[in-house]
Amino acid sequence: MTARARKVFATPETGMVIGMLEALKIIFEEGLEERWKRHALFSEAFQAGFKGMGLESFPDAKSLAHTLSVPKIPQDIKDTDLRNIMIKKFNVTIASGLGPVAGKVVRIGHMGSDMINDINATLSAMEMALHELGYVKELGAGIGAALKIFAKG
Repeated sequence: MTARARKVFATPETGMVIGMLEALKIIFEEGLEERWKRHALFSEAFQAGFKGMGLESFPDAKSLAHTLSVPKIPQDIKDTDLRNIMIKKFNVTIASGLGPVAGKVVRIGHMGSDMINDINATLSAMEMALHELGYVKELGAGIGAALKIFAKG
């Protein structure tokens, strides 16, 4: 086999490997157990926030993930209206539901290097958007419930 035949025909994913190594350093610095605890705390805060706003979670309590929350959207609210207000007014992006629950739920990831400020901003934006859409009557119940979880956290 000639030297020419042994050459790599594609660019190695150097940037992805370096990014993965950096992510692993961050995880190592925080500690895996602490990271899991933070994810569980964020999940608990989101669930309390949704309940404070009068929303229900899509999966039952036994099926909740510590890295993703999926609140049900009130029947008289379009998920696209909620998400558009959140992105346009508050620069907060959440995902739509998929498959059979499309339009009935939204998906909110809270994993990796998210911090309490990210959670508070997302819940506040959601609560204010739902207020603008006429669902939340009194502002503060959702974010207040989450803040109580963080305070005891």
